[in-house]
Amino acid sequence: ALSKLSKLCSHASLIQAERHPDNVIGEKVKLKMQKEYDFARAAIPHEILPNLPGKSYVRGRSVLADHQALSGKMTVLNALLQKYQRNRDRVLLFSYSTTALDFIQQFCKEHGYTTIRLDGKTKNSDRQDL
Repeated sequence: ALSKLSKLCSHASLIQAERHPDNVIGEKVKLKMQKEYDFARAAIPHEILPNLPGKSYVRGRSVLADHQALSGKMTVLNALLQKYQRNRDRVLLFSYSTTALDFIQQFCKEHGYTTIRLDGKTKNSDRQDL
């Protein structure tokens, strides 16, 4: 329950289901997606669905144009990045969630910030170049 609350505090889209349970193969994956979907249906008020990526309980691969509307953290991030950009500073952002990193990276690109991403998928040989 705490992980769900943490996700909600970071960005409302993080509590959307990744995929609809009817669109996955395998019982374990289907069960996981069904739990995510059921939680999203219970936690997300119907009236905010039009503001979410995919406009449904399933996030899928939809892109959200205005992250700040659903995340106070993104509003603060925007203000901080503007300040650091004026000072020509570099910024390191950390997250426990790769999905949150996806949102942050998309947000930065939409606002014209240059990004370099280092996460668990980055090969060891590529890490030295970063």
